[in-house]
Amino acid sequence: MEDNKKKKRLVFLILLIIVITGIGVTFGYFIWNSTTNTDVSLSVKGAIVELNDGTDIKGANLIPVDSYTNEGGNVVKKDFNVKLKKATEGDVTVDFKLRINSIDSGLNHSTFKYNLVNASGTSVKSGNFSTSKAGDSISLYTLSTENNTLTTSISSYILYIYIDGAMGDNPSTMMNQSFDFSFVVDSTGSMLERIGNATTVISDLDIGSDGNEGSGVYKIEHNAILANSSATGKEIPAVTDYRYYGPSPDNYICLDMEGQSTCPDRGLYRIIGSIYEENAGQNLVKVIKATTLTNGNTKTYAWDSGNNNIWATITNGTYSNNQISGSNVMKLLNSGDWWKGTNNYLNYSLTEKSKSKVNVSRFYLGGDNSSPNTQAIYEYERGTKKYNNDRPLYWDGYVGLMYPSDYGYAAGITCATETSLDSYSSSCKLKDWLFNSSNWQWFMTPNSNNPSFVWVLYSTGSVYNNLNINTTGGVTPVFYLSPTTSIKSGKGTYTAPYILS
Repeated sequence: MEDNKKKKRLVFLILLIIVITGIGVTFGYFIWNSTTNTDVSLSVKGAIVELNDGTDIKGANLIPVDSYTNEGGNVVKKDFNVKLKKATEGDVTVDFKLRINSIDSGLNHSTFKYNLVNASGTSVKSGNFSTSKAGDSISLYTLSTENNTLTTSISSYILYIYIDGAMGDNPSTMMNQSFDFSFVVDSTGSMLERIGNATTVISDLDIGSDGNEGSGVYKIEHNAILANSSATGKEIPAVTDYRYYGPSPDNYICLDMEGQSTCPDRGLYRIIGSIYEENAGQNLVKVIKATTLTNGNTKTYAWDSGNNNIWATITNGTYSNNQISGSNVMKLLNSGDWWKGTNNYLNYSLTEKSKSKVNVSRFYLGGDNSSPNTQAIYEYERGTKKYNNDRPLYWDGYVGLMYPSDYGYAAGITCATETSLDSYSSSCKLKDWLFNSSNWQWFMTPNSNNPSFVWVLYSTGSVYNNLNINTTGGVTPVFYLSPTTSIKSGKGTYTAPYILS
């Protein structure tokens, strides 16, 4: 009988894909096949929540178990600690919730359960997902200084998600179903400080938004670009980016406080998102200077003084890593006065500490001469269209400029898919934090049909591909931060930007 029972349970193998996103900050469910060892901490207005063993969990194999304490990978197990800081201001309350982003109907069954237990093994909240639907939020537990449940002593908890097989009532309709949940840590009326690997901090802010309302982070999935269509001549893999969107997201980051109480202008940047970078082969934090470039006198720059929209001189084939030969802007940012801090740029260039965070990254130089939407220009940037063979299609260097697609995606997915970039001057610009009504800005993307034209973001909010490169306009440095970049404090606001460790 026991052997038959085991065989019956093995039939109910379910592959459950767990995508961890959340409100404020969200963390992964941790099981034995965790793909990262990064510890993450969260400061919540007077309290610290510690989540161990990383956040990047791609999936779990679950089968019915006799008990949620079953070991061996058949139960989703999420453990965390919480304690009160020594210094607090008034009452502190921490809420733990489970958000249902999606759940297949086959999992709406009384045997698909959750159980939150404390350090002594006592259950503090349990239930099932029989009536759960997308958009629901399950309140798991609340700790507060008001009733002494939140103290300076560490309190430990474990959340289990499992299929209860004790009664043997697990219908076959539960097989091959999936769900998408979020573990949410929140504190009513307070801002959250996020601590940990920078790319993880950003991706954890995704709550499943389509980027069309408010401001925040949303997920964009890109298909692979085949070798015969890519700038590199090799397949660019399918990737998932996490981008900030909306008119006013909390995406400020300080590269170097320089010992001051507020971030100096030259160290204050804004995060475009957690974007796939081909040199690193992973997502990196892509940032843009919070203000346009200046040396105190000069505020606008020609992309180049000649008539050729060549970002950098070719090194080999369609590739360049040249940082001393090419456009005026490229040289200024990578080997010239701004990069070196010479000729009036000493107080406006990156500090040595900031430079140590800059990753040598791949920038694409594919062009176009049409009026596409954002999704189309994203592929053109990484594509093969160029004016002639004097122009590289991709470049490895320190500092570039933003792409038209960076601007387009910052307005949300509806604008990115349904509005051409030359029509962003209507409603889309008002949803886009990269819009600057007081200054127009250069992109690094060339026109593929005219050797003197480059793409440009006008102060009207529209994007065009026909500005002559010897015209002077705003330059806003863009680069990727190194893979090891971590955030040690901050809220992402202008007055409390993320601070790097």
